[in-house]
Amino acid sequence: MVTSSFNLFIFFMLSGTIISLTSSYWMLMWIGMEITLIGLIPIVLSYSNSLEKEGIVKYFTMQALGSIFVLAGSLIMFYPSFSWETSILSFFSVSGAVTIVFGLFLKLGIFPVHFWVSGVICSMSWLSCLLILTWQKIAPLFFMIYLMQNFTFYLCMIVIFLSVISSMIGSLGGLNQTLLRGILAFSSITHTGWMGVSSCLGLSETYLYFTIYCLMSFSLFGLLMFMEIYSSNHSLLLWNLVTLNLFAMSGMPPFVGFISKWVVLKSMFLLNMPMILIILLIISSIISLYYYIKTIYSFILIEKKLKSVFWNMYSSLFSLLNIFGFCFFISF
Repeated sequence: MVTSSFNLFIFFMLSGTIISLTSSYWMLMWIGMEITLIGLIPIVLSYSNSLEKEGIVKYFTMQALGSIFVLAGSLIMFYPSFSWETSILSFFSVSGAVTIVFGLFLKLGIFPVHFWVSGVICSMSWLSCLLILTWQKIAPLFFMIYLMQNFTFYLCMIVIFLSVISSMIGSLGGLNQTLLRGILAFSSITHTGWMGVSSCLGLSETYLYFTIYCLMSFSLFGLLMFMEIYSSNHSLLLWNLVTLNLFAMSGMPPFVGFISKWVVLKSMFLLNMPMILIILLIISSIISLYYYIKTIYSFILIEKKLKSVFWNMYSSLFSLLNIFGFCFFISF
């Protein structure tokens, strides 16, 4: 019974995301995101303790508020033409687009409504963190891509500006963190800011950045989950793999995380985006690299105390993809 219920909720998550990505109607996009959320919450609850349940309530509240804004924006879109079709847009729909974008920002955790991310992630299990930081971003992110492709240049510039600020806040916020969950939470804010910028540049840039981010996240969180389960078997190789994944998350060349940021910066140069925004993104990456190196240094100290070696095949495969990511994605 438990397995069948779990499979049902997984089906909800998959079908909800597919509905959002394939729909040509505002209302169906919103319904798809809600189905995904309905599937996620029971899965997260099944792996939670009393502390995590508080974070789940906070996460659900923020997602519900975001859904209200997205629904309100969809209704504003509906009013001028009395149609839910995304292809029917008008000047009066700009206010609806702004309302939807605010709701999507709330769901994604982008400035100025990023405040919930750290508190939620720091109280969650590694599996819950992985689902929230990867799968739950798919529908809102690609919803925003569609809006940016169909509305004015000025709206796109506002989104880019706020996303750049979000990236800076994420990098600066990580400097004060001592726990790995806190560092990864603010790192997520930084990466989501980059995704917000890429959503205004085009589908290919967003697809590449999000795919690489998911690759790095699955690799890192997979290792952390494995180490949490087998707490007595923390081998030297395992810590080395975590270190390599942190280098990839930081965006240091030639790791795969560098490729995604390079593609975004290159597109911004080609589109003649304001240089100050490009510089701020580069600064945010340098700051993020600093606190990642601090974390890696602490791991190196731990590694010196370890003598045993254990090989986890699946997580190691993702790690190797991170290491040789430059060669794999050079065609982009």
